[in-house]
Amino acid sequence: MAKQKHTYTHEELEKVMNTTGLTDLISESESESDIDELEADLLYDSDSNVEYTLIPGEDSSDDDDGEEVCGGEARDAASPEEVFSLFLNDEIVNIIVKCTNQKIDVLAPRYSRQTATYAHTEPKEIRALLGILVISGEKNDGHIPTEEMWSLDVGCSLYRVAMSEARFKFLIRCLRFVDLETREARKKDDKFAPMREVWGFFIRNCGRLYVPHENLTVDEQLLGFRGRCPFRMYIPNKPAKYGIKLVLINDSKTKYLLGDRKTRHRCNRCTKVKCPRHLYPVCGDCM
Repeated sequence: MAKQKHTYTHEELEKVMNTTGLTDLISESESESDIDELEADLLYDSDSNVEYTLIPGEDSSDDDDGEEVCGGEARDAASPEEVFSLFLNDEIVNIIVKCTNQKIDVLAPRYSRQTATYAHTEPKEIRALLGILVISGEKNDGHIPTEEMWSLDVGCSLYRVAMSEARFKFLIRCLRFVDLETREARKKDDKFAPMREVWGFFIRNCGRLYVPHENLTVDEQLLGFRGRCPFRMYIPNKPAKYGIKLVLINDSKTKYLLGDRKTRHRCNRCTKVKCPRHLYPVCGDCM
C-alpha cells in the first residue's frame, strides 16, 4: 500500500510532541540516534501507513529575509580574529597547549643546545601556529618545503613574522591533541582518541554559532591523508583516494559545516551494529 502524506506546521508538531510525551522522551535521551528514532516514530505511523512531514519555511527561528543568521556570540564578532577565536576557542587551545608541552618535555632534552626553539609553548603561540596552517592552506603552500615558505625571496612574510622556521618545524613535530598519559588506554576503546576531544569541541562550536536554513545535507568527505592511521581508507573515485572519511552535516545553501553524523559500524563477523566510536573491524563479542 502506498504511503499517505500529511504536512505539519512546526506549531502543530510541537503540540503533537507535547501530547504524545515525545518532548519528555527527547529531553531524557542521551544520544542523537535515540532522538532520531523517536522523531521517526512520530513522523511515520506504521499502523495507518501515513507519513507526516513538516511544512518548509514555518520555523520561527528562520529570519524573514531568508539569509543565514549567526547564532549567539557570532553576532557580536567584529573582526576575523574574533570569529576565528569563536571556533578555535580557549578550551581547544588550552588542550593543545597542555598536550603539546607534554611532548616537548619528552623531545627537548634530546637536543644538546637548549634554546628558545625547544621551549614550552603558550596559547598565543599556538594561535599563531594555527594561523600559519590556515594561511598556508589558503595559499596552497602545504606541499612545498618550509625553506621556501620562509624564504625572503618567494616566501610569505606572515610566516616569518609569526615565528622562525625552526620553531615552526619543532612545534609541528610536538603538536598533540590528547593527554599522553591516558592516550594509550583511550585508544583501546576509541581509535579516534588522539583527536576525539578537540574534534568534539570544534563540532559543537560550529553548531552553536550558526542558525541553518531549512534544508541540510548529509554526505561523506574524504580528507586526504597518507600518514599512519588505523582507519585510513582507500576510495578510488575520490580525488585524494587515500584519507579519513567523515560523514558531515552541512547547510545546503551556504555549505556551512554544522556537525558530523556518527556513522554506525557493523561487525565484519556477526554484522551486529557497534558503538559509533568503536572503529575496530569486529565488535567486542567477536574479539
